[in-house]
Amino acid sequence: MINRYYPKKYPIFLEGIVRLCYFSLFSFFKINLLIPRNKHLFLVWTRNQNVALSLVVNKVDHSLKVSFHNFKETGVYRLPEFIFYILGWVTLPFSMLQLHEVEARQRVPLIRRLERLAVSGCAIYVWKILLRIWKPLSVTVSNDHNIWTRSVLLACREIGIKTCYIPHGITNLKFPPLEADYSFLDSEIQKKIIEIIALKSWLLALFALKTKLQHSHWMTFQ
Repeated sequence: MINRYYPKKYPIFLEGIVRLCYFSLFSFFKINLLIPRNKHLFLVWTRNQNVALSLVVNKVDHSLKVSFHNFKETGVYRLPEFIFYILGWVTLPFSMLQLHEVEARQRVPLIRRLERLAVSGCAIYVWKILLRIWKPLSVTVSNDHNIWTRSVLLACREIGIKTCYIPHGITNLKFPPLEADYSFLDSEIQKKIIEIIALKSWLLALFALKTKLQHSHWMTFQ
């Protein structure tokens, strides 16, 4: 996800370090490893995601909301983020080295949101450990284009846990490919947009395959 940022008088790396320190320290004030096992987990990051998922949580048996990052609510279980940040500091140098492979327009947002870059280096491994402890029946997200939710979807796929996606807002043509096992689109507009994206991806893959065959020895021999 790329956000628009306006010029600041202080270095962008300083902003990133301050944010990383803030979120790292804050994570120790909300430690909760005792999340019940065998539940349908609904991950909530923001208030609008909470609105979208709460309607479903209240109607699903054995369901449980788990909050993290910016969202706080009394009586809701909290993701043990401190594990992500502790390991994130360790993997941060390696994540920084990968920045040269990122498009130039994405580097500034990543440096200014350094906490996300730090978490990206260890998120999948931490999720796999936590998921094996909690043994959820399924995991549902409402935003599948940030590092927290995309990493949990990948971790669930590797472990074999079913995942669901319930959108919290309107989809646009730049929407990333769906990663969840089940995606509940709430309008015909979203359905058509996803179909367009899927068609473009299929045509691109077909074109790439055709190009590869044309330049291969097998195609020349034939």
